[in-house]
Formats: sequence, structure tokens, C-alpha cells
Amino acid sequence: MYADDTNNVTSSQFLESFMLVADQAYTAVKEWCYENRLCLNMNKTECVVFHTDRPVKCAPPSILVQDSNILISESTKFLGLQLDANMKWRTHVEGSLNTVMYSFNVLKHHVDANTLRIVYFSNFESLVNYGVAFSHELFGVM
Repeated sequence: MYADDTNNVTSSQFLESFMLVADQAYTAVKEWCYENRLCLNMNKTECVVFHTDRPVKCAPPSILVQDSNILISESTKFLGLQLDANMKWRTHVEGSLNTVMYSFNVLKHHVDANTLRIVYFSNFESLVNYGVAFSHELFGVM
């Protein structure tokens, strides 16, 4: 059995303290998985260093947590929302929302305005509202 979509959010202003906290969190998750007979797949494990638009000083291409080298990614899918390292939705918009817009543009030639309104609220607006609520709860931003 595998624990799919397990996430750990760690915060620190300094890389050294981040590495220490990440190592402790990894140890706790690894022990929990072992106790619950779950496998932790380090090949699927990734790290995203969230930051402002300013470049991150001395960000390594990967971090070493215990004996595992974890690559630092520029974006990740988290609870259905694609986030980049700057906490922007560009990747999410280019993916999910573009698909919804394509469907909307195709449907507008075949259905009435009321049906298009339903499609908009059920697909497009729900994705945007979810992203706003998610970003606000996780990062305290809107």
C-alpha cells in the first residue's frame, strides 16, 4: 500500500534550519509509514522552495534528507492546484483553466446562454474559487 499525495509544509527563513526541520519531518513520516505498513516512494518525492519573485540566493538543485537526495522542483500539484515556486497560478491557468476555456469556446456554438452559465460556474469559477480559498488558507495570501 502507498500513501498517495502526502504533503509536508515546512517553513524557515534560512536554508540550514529548513534542512534540519525537513530531516526531522522526513524521519517522522518515514516512521509513521512503517508503523502503518505503507511504502514511502522517494523517487516521487519532491521539494518546492516557495519564495517571492526575487531570485533565491544559493538555492541548491536538491536537498539531502537522511540518505535521500530530493530534487527541488519549480512547481508542484498540491490538492488539485498547480503552484509554482513563486506561489503563482500560471501553470494552473495554462493547464486546467485553458482546458475549461477550450470547452467553453466549443460549447458556445452549440448550447444556449443558460447552459454556458452552468458550465462556467461548475468548471471555471469553481477552479478559481478553490485556488483563492486554498492560497489564502495555506499561505495567508489572496
